[in-house]
Amino acid sequence: MVKPIGYVISGSKTAYAYLARSIPRFFSAEELAEVLHRAGFAKVDFILLSFGVSAIHIAIK
Repeated sequence: MVKPIGYVISGSKTAYAYLARSIPRFFSAEELAEVLHRAGFAKVDFILLSFGVSAIHIAIK
């Protein structure tokens, strides 16, 4: 779904083909929070947006 919509909006098949292939490799919000915690951030939180499509992470060292 990303590729056809992206092509219609931007006219670039290549960019959105890459995006569609790379999405499964993204961290989940929980996984990224754990990575931040292991990197030494004492307080890590996140807010899910758009029904979990994206997230805002807040980390305090």
